[in-house]
Amino acid sequence: PKNLSVEADASNAAFLDAFNILSGDVSVLGLNDKTLQPDYIYKSYFERINDTVPTLSLASCPDLGPITFALAALKNGAHFVGTKRLKIKESDRASAMARELEALGGRVTVNENDVIVSKIENIKENQTLICHNDHRIAMSLACVLSTVGGTLDGCECVKKSYPHFFDDLRQLGIDWEEII
Repeated sequence: PKNLSVEADASNAAFLDAFNILSGDVSVLGLNDKTLQPDYIYKSYFERINDTVPTLSLASCPDLGPITFALAALKNGAHFVGTKRLKIKESDRASAMARELEALGGRVTVNENDVIVSKIENIKENQTLICHNDHRIAMSLACVLSTVGGTLDGCECVKKSYPHFFDDLRQLGIDWEEII
């Protein structure tokens, strides 16, 4: 038996840090800037999405696909490469996010190994979006809907990796209501 210290999860931290790109003020603490977690690159990706229309590789960080697609749609757009692994996650994440972002008025082009997300110019508010039984899609869409309102269908799937996600959103001052 040993006592071990485990560093914070950069993958889940990305969803909370996304609120800072969406005009929030969230302190995300405990991340190790010398981590070997590939998803820690989210900090750099978020800055680039906020400042320009970047080309970003998801080849070694496919779990960032949904949240970076969501932010790109709300900010400046982006071109994502190395996306073929997104098909073999809990859902076909590129296609699922394309469908939901298009429901908001977005334009997403999904190719074999790249995805182009355009900035949504005229967002359709208060839409019902589907989580596709994918925890990362649910959390990404929750971030989007926190700015435009709407309903998430199937959001209980967050229990896979972040069971208290919606409780944490409430602590951040984001009102939500569970519809049964």
